[in-house]
Amino acid sequence: MGKIKDVADAAKAVAEVLPKTTKSVDDVVATVIDGFNLLLYPIKKASITYNQKLEEFAEELRVRIQEREIENMQYPDKAIALPVVEALRYDIDNEELRNMFAELLVTAIDGDTSHLAHPSYVDIIKRMSSFDARLFRYLVTSTKYIPAVNPVLKIVDDTINVPTIYPKAMPEWYIDAEDFNANIFQTSSSLQRLRDFGLVELMRNTSAPGVDYSWAERSQQLLKIVHDYSMVKVNKVELGYARSVISITDNGRQFALACGIDYHWISAITHDGTVSPYKTTD
Repeated sequence: MGKIKDVADAAKAVAEVLPKTTKSVDDVVATVIDGFNLLLYPIKKASITYNQKLEEFAEELRVRIQEREIENMQYPDKAIALPVVEALRYDIDNEELRNMFAELLVTAIDGDTSHLAHPSYVDIIKRMSSFDARLFRYLVTSTKYIPAVNPVLKIVDDTINVPTIYPKAMPEWYIDAEDFNANIFQTSSSLQRLRDFGLVELMRNTSAPGVDYSWAERSQQLLKIVHDYSMVKVNKVELGYARSVISITDNGRQFALACGIDYHWISAITHDGTVSPYKTTD
């Protein structure tokens, strides 16, 4: 192999030398890893440590391909493979995101699920933090509709009938999830990012049917804010909230399937209308 100056040159080399389809596990694993060696050559040569990490990623990819037991294997679309390679420059040490990239590649390699691997998903993963990825995984594996509230701080003045609302004292969105409420403002921001990514819908003033929202009134995080404000306000301070719902969009469900996030309440449907062989939880 001649000297390859940059990723663009490497990509061209891959397109010229690698087959588009393969028929055995060994073939596809060799093809993909050879492709990585070409694509990542400009990066690998600059760092021995990075080279080792990429070799570990290639082995992870090999294991995932073999575990999926793919019957219809193909080389992943360059619109998926090349951006993933580029993104790994920055996210190779981020286990949460690296796993999502690996699963996305395997989905693209499987001819029966490759339609799920949309090129835009690479950019979504790149824009995620580990916290965003963990929160999305929690949301998509919990239920179809996740109850949420929009809390506000109410300053009650006995001389007027309508209390003064201080919405910015509270996070805009709040969910009853202990693992994500160490910093409730961070969770609220992450929910809004997931909405901007097109993965979830934040539905204000829409109650989940049959759901008791009284957990918001018992929230230690929200009550602490009320307490802190009550120490500096002359008038009475109360917690108020609107009942809302978070739902996973169709795009979010497809993204989850493409990135190897299993969930029990949906089945993947292939382009011909049959149930996808992509494994989901019973």
